[in-house]
Amino acid sequence: EIEPHDWAVLISEIAKRIHSGIAKGIVITHGCDTLSYTASLLFWLFSDAPIPIVLTASSSLPLESSESEENLTLALKTAEQKKQGVYVAFGGKIMSALNLRFIQPGKNGFKNWNLKKAVFTNSGPIAEQFSENFDYDKKIIERLLVEASGKMLVCKIYPGFRSDIYRKLLTNRIHSVFLELYESGAGNMRSNDFSLKPFLLHGKEKNIRFYCTSQQETDAGFSHYATSHRIWREGACPMGILSFESVLALYYACSIVADSEQELDELMDTYSKLYSQN
Repeated sequence: EIEPHDWAVLISEIAKRIHSGIAKGIVITHGCDTLSYTASLLFWLFSDAPIPIVLTASSSLPLESSESEENLTLALKTAEQKKQGVYVAFGGKIMSALNLRFIQPGKNGFKNWNLKKAVFTNSGPIAEQFSENFDYDKKIIERLLVEASGKMLVCKIYPGFRSDIYRKLLTNRIHSVFLELYESGAGNMRSNDFSLKPFLLHGKEKNIRFYCTSQQETDAGFSHYATSHRIWREGACPMGILSFESVLALYYACSIVADSEQELDELMDTYSKLYSQN
């Protein structure tokens, strides 16, 4: 049930503890359902921090099993041993906060998508910019996140996708649309209401940005299908190996550090290029 207010408080408290210099490591307990989003958001913001940040969760209650105790113990050990980076401790494994996906309840509930090697540090310009601004107030962060949530739209492509219906959602307040496409970036680009084409063209007229991820565990690189090339030609931006959760969190992180929509767009494009290849 996490929302912008919860993220704002969490980000602000982490920043204060890092800036104070008294924390050698931070452990965060979290719910399973939205852990992938929070983990990615903290990765984008804090992966260059001088201390480790470790997230953990449990799919069962303490009275039901030893899962929560084992995961928390692993998280504490990780925070004690590591020097910096953002980690997820779960099911006896240390996973990257980037491209984390919740698969099912249980010990093997999470996995990392599209990562040949786990990534814990060096997330790019966002973390660099954010590390210089530890004076962010939680009310300011919440306002920025709420504003960002009101300017975005999420669409998952599926058989029977109705472009005519979704076009009505592209109001003047929408700035960014996140599209979950098939496999490596395929989508219907015919000239009818079941096609992405009129949807993309209508968005282009309104200067709306389209950021594309894959529904599958693959690189949304727009290089494998003819329809992928046509989607790219109409202005959509492929987000490479980044999962949907990581891209949505990236948008929120960019919204915190960017001073304008133009800078937000430039940051998103930068990360599109950084993660276009694994």
